[in-house]
Amino acid sequence: MNETSNHTEPLPSVSAPSIGRVYVLRVWHEGAADAAVWRALIREGHQGERKYFATLDACLEHLYGELSRR
Repeated sequence: MNETSNHTEPLPSVSAPSIGRVYVLRVWHEGAADAAVWRALIREGHQGERKYFATLDACLEHLYGELSRR
């Protein structure tokens, strides 16, 4: 199958919201082009608290910790 295919399959149905989590992840470059660094923001769900991270590693570490506790 072509990787750029528009074919989509239906997502599996989830009967209870406690089965999974929804996170909004935003990443961006900050600073001059020669010294740009990645920054990140994670928000759980639509109205969750925003958490900002100075590095992608810190963001991923936080997300891993959140997911491994649940």
